[in-house]
Amino acid sequence: MKPANLRALVLLVATALLVAPYAVLAHGGGGGGAKVRQSLTRPEPVVNPEVEGRLEIRSSDDRQEFKLRVKRADKLVDHELWIENGSAVMEFVAAFQTGASSLRFRARLRNGEGSLPLGVSLLDELAGRHLEIRIRGSGDVVLATDIPDLTPRRDAKAKDDLDATPDAPAGAEAEIRVRSRPRKGDERFRVKVHDFVLAPTQKLRLFLEDPMNPNVLVDQGALQDDDSDEAEFRARTRKGQALPFGVASTRNLVGLKLEIRDADTGTVYFEGRVPALD
Repeated sequence: MKPANLRALVLLVATALLVAPYAVLAHGGGGGGAKVRQSLTRPEPVVNPEVEGRLEIRSSDDRQEFKLRVKRADKLVDHELWIENGSAVMEFVAAFQTGASSLRFRARLRNGEGSLPLGVSLLDELAGRHLEIRIRGSGDVVLATDIPDLTPRRDAKAKDDLDATPDAPAGAEAEIRVRSRPRKGDERFRVKVHDFVLAPTQKLRLFLEDPMNPNVLVDQGALQDDDSDEAEFRARTRKGQALPFGVASTRNLVGLKLEIRDADTGTVYFEGRVPALD
């Protein structure tokens, strides 16, 4: 073989060796498939302010897997897993280990062996159904979410300034930040006010448009004002904090109107919309 052809062959082989691992990763490890994580959140009224949980579902050519993990559960009570069935009725699925603060549930269907929750044959059949972790006996819900589908979604974030109204103090500003990290099961929603000196008993509250009732703004709670001239409202699903209206993703809030109002007088100081994530 001529030296020039030999060099070309070596270069071709080296390139193939470099590219191959990335091609395998792009196709989910060579076997095809998808994996989605989603955090469970604490619904109101909050039963246990410390509990956190995460759901992971995975599908490949020969396997369907459903995994759930809960941390910092109350060891003094027993917990159960409930999932909405095909008739939109919550149905008991499993009881967790008694007296444990770390709870786990796993169901797998592989090569026709095993089973998935509620006897479904595909994880996609569970997409959109409500899931709850309840206390046995009382039925109190400590964690909840809607089961996601397996559609791949990229990480995204957005930031936007809110418009100050004529009633806002001179120089005061406000902003909204949203972030979605579906591969980590982490969603963040944050509204912050800067350079707004609050009176000793003054509070600001966040109002957000109801997704089911256009132009109707619903009180989401007070902005926390640890600093003398700053206040913020935040929710992060990975810490068990529910997003507004209990939605599973910040993407479900895009385009909704929001206002920051005085808690006592109802005066609107800032307004805007939840920005699109990119």
